[in-house]
Amino acid sequence: MILKTRGVVLKSFKYGESSQIVTIYTEEAGLQKYIVSGLRQKKPKISPALLQSLSVVELVAYHKEGRDLHRIQEMRPLLLYQQLPFDLVKRSIGLFLTELIQKTIRLSEPQSNLFAFFLEALSILDSSEKPVNNFHLCFMLQFSAYLGIQPGDNYTAEEPLFDLQEGVFISPAAERTQTLNAEESLLWWALSQKNLEDSDEVLLNGKTRAILLQRLLRYFKIHLDAMPELHSHEILEQVLRG
Repeated sequence: MILKTRGVVLKSFKYGESSQIVTIYTEEAGLQKYIVSGLRQKKPKISPALLQSLSVVELVAYHKEGRDLHRIQEMRPLLLYQQLPFDLVKRSIGLFLTELIQKTIRLSEPQSNLFAFFLEALSILDSSEKPVNNFHLCFMLQFSAYLGIQPGDNYTAEEPLFDLQEGVFISPAAERTQTLNAEESLLWWALSQKNLEDSDEVLLNGKTRAILLQRLLRYFKIHLDAMPELHSHEILEQVLRG
């Protein structure tokens, strides 16, 4: 079957002398792996630059039923970044998002609305002229809805503490071991109310931002079975701290 689709490149690695294996989240077929050959030719049919993480592309691929690895025939850029590859903070956030997506989405789960969310998020991250230090936190909260684990939005004065296990805000009388404190809970709720382009409106210092990221990662681990450990957040925390 010939598949024409848009996609976001998440990961690639060398395979043999002139090929690469590429993981792409596609609009039409979900998360897929492809082989791209002939990259060491003088004029390769597909530019190796398109296989870098976060590249947004249009591709034509041959999908064979029952196979986990498909072959790309054509590929061209869909979104040309202006800032993201050159800005240390934006690039670090982008790399964290790619690892998060890889380790939370299952294979062959096409969701056109999820692809649209990724495309919009990357466009905003690239073009934003405002600080993006909170961008990944807002992204995680919005992304959770597509994974079926969206936190409850029931914050009130009577129920001001967010419980990671239950996924809702609870009263102090019901506090458990997986409950955020009052400050963390309020900031969690405030971030959940912001669009990606307005993530900077929630004022956080570096320490609190790192704590909230750890809380969000814990929330994902609790609610997604067998989610692997992430590592890129450690680099991101260092970049944001610096």
